[in-house]
Amino acid sequence: MSALGKRWGVKASRGFESHLLRLKMNKVIKFLLLGDTVIFTGLGLGAPILAIFIADYIVGGNILTAGIASALYFVIKAFIQIPFSRYIDAHDDVKALRWLLIGTFLIILTPFIYMIANHIYWIFLAQIVYGIGVGFYSPSWLGIWSGHLDEGHESFEWSTQAGVAGLGAAMTALAGAAIAQYLGFRFTFLLAGIICFIGGSILVGLSHQKVRWGKIITEPWLYYFRKKILRSRD
Repeated sequence: MSALGKRWGVKASRGFESHLLRLKMNKVIKFLLLGDTVIFTGLGLGAPILAIFIADYIVGGNILTAGIASALYFVIKAFIQIPFSRYIDAHDDVKALRWLLIGTFLIILTPFIYMIANHIYWIFLAQIVYGIGVGFYSPSWLGIWSGHLDEGHESFEWSTQAGVAGLGAAMTALAGAAIAQYLGFRFTFLLAGIICFIGGSILVGLSHQKVRWGKIITEPWLYYFRKKILRSRD
């Protein structure tokens, strides 16, 4: 009898169990994957044009200040992300989700700050906000994600996340450059902000999931299969 059969008290071959598990990820993983992909797809619209925008359209902007702005983001993110990850490790999913949504909110603000920026200090502010946001978002997202990976499918789910993120970045890098060329930089940042907001709204859906003992309950479709189909045959 397979592990599925032992757990549920039903007869199920290992091949049948493996086939079922391959079909879908659990709800928490799907929320995290979709929300993260949409958010960073939105940010990808502005990534390839930001340095040009700073050098050509911002007071005090040049290649050097564009580099300083980029370094500012990475330094702030690193100083927050590393110690904050220890905090996430020591707390439950409820706290991690709270900080995930705070980080998401700060990330969503970033393209809108770019949109209204007319001086390099606005760009520096945007990079600080972005660094703080990712510093909170990344450990929280990784903490929830790693705690809800489907057993035996960890490599597949990590690879799916990396592959989808890569495809999203590739598409938006081209799209962002084209939109900026024909519709303008500020419209591109506005669109990026709207897409990030949609991605953040998806992650908010996690707050509506059931919580037990401080952990978001993972209910894959196999839960539905057991509850609705197997029991209906009894």
